[in-house]
Amino acid sequence: MDEIRFFMEESLVSVEPTASVREAAQKMRHHSISSILIGESGNYSGILTDIDLTRKFAAKNLDPDHTLVSIISNNPIITLDANRPMEEAYECMRNKNIRHLGVTEKDEVIGILSIKDFANYYNFKFCQGKNQEDQVGHYIHEKLETVPESTSIHKAARLMKENKIDSLLVTRNDDITGIVRKEF
Repeated sequence: MDEIRFFMEESLVSVEPTASVREAAQKMRHHSISSILIGESGNYSGILTDIDLTRKFAAKNLDPDHTLVSIISNNPIITLDANRPMEEAYECMRNKNIRHLGVTEKDEVIGILSIKDFANYYNFKFCQGKNQEDQVGHYIHEKLETVPESTSIHKAARLMKENKIDSLLVTRNDDITGIVRKEF
């Protein structure tokens, strides 16, 4: 029953209600998140999402330095206890027409569950109980092509074409350090 806890984002990022929209947007970009809590730890008054920035801010052509996040955020934040099942979280989000849900424990927000987290959840559920042909190991290439980091892009592209593969593992001193893909 701890499914919500497994799929939610646990690192909470927040701004004060008096922060500007620019401050909030920069913080969201810096942390690569699609929502930010409004308030202080344990006392959140709302949530600002990427959609709010588009629909409530940019579409109205407001000044990012003089518009407070409290003006365009969703208040109060809709929450659900971490011990509730994922299906209930989905129903809550669908019924309230929201894409981000505060996850609580003992009435304190401990995480955020976004609509994107449901893709991971349903993919996880789908993959459980599948036969061996549905497992990743069934589809991997056993002979991996590698190139040293010093290899030119042209040579890497030629090797991928010759071997009819889409990627090469990159090595340094026989350790894998990365991957170069066809789409580089």
